Amino acid sequence: IVQRAGYKKHFELSLDKYKTLTQKCIICGFKEIVDLHHFDQNSKNNSLSNLIPLCPNHHKMFHDQRYKDKIIAQIKDKKEELSLVYKKVQ
Repeated sequence: IVQRAGYKKHFELSLDKYKTLTQKCIICGFKEIVDLHHFDQNSKNNSLSNLIPLCPNHHKMFHDQRYKDKIIAQIKDKKEELSLVYKKVQ
């Protein structure tokens, strides 16, 4: 369990790994507030490749059917950048 800003998250990560993964939104680079999103929307799947750092705006858009496909495409376009982030926490 990671506790940050009073909000508990269950990602089975150390605080250091959580902080590394949430340094910036993978889509826009926003750094102020970044959450981890379960890409497959299965909150029990905490494999690194399923945890995507997103700002509140892009996280909300992922859950909105009007924007979901666009956000998924943008995440897939950042696959290389994501793999570099994942390497930092392994």
